[in-house]
Amino acid sequence: MKCVDKYCLGHLITDINGLKEFTRKEYFFAFSLGMFKIFRKEKFFHGGADIEFASMFWDDSTIAINNKKEIYKIALQMFPVNEEDAMEVLNQVVKVIISEEGKYTIHPEFSNKYIWEIDKNTSIFLNLRRIRNYFGVNLIFTTMEKE
Repeated sequence: MKCVDKYCLGHLITDINGLKEFTRKEYFFAFSLGMFKIFRKEKFFHGGADIEFASMFWDDSTIAINNKKEIYKIALQMFPVNEEDAMEVLNQVVKVIISEEGKYTIHPEFSNKYIWEIDKNTSIFLNLRRIRNYFGVNLIFTTMEKE
């Protein structure tokens, strides 16, 4: 599972039209929330809110490229209105990924966190976070092939 909608891990960013790089302010905000760069010339782009995965359209997406301008990360975010909807999204995504990739590699007991190690370079991370009365389902596809 290396493609999500129109984005595929390892594809050159030049193959994709319409992506807008983060502004300086957006980079600052992203870093303040815990995002960080892995590669020296890494860039983040808005993937848009029209990405479909697991028969759902996601609220936001971020595409990250490495020094070779290849997509190495596809991050999807959904912000359900309540905990019940958030759990429904999480469970649907788990079912879809299990049907494609098999059982998750890591799922700490009593957590809403799942990790699939697809091969030595490719992983999928899924979690549900609650901050006060807000919920976020985060799904990240990443590949870490050598530069």
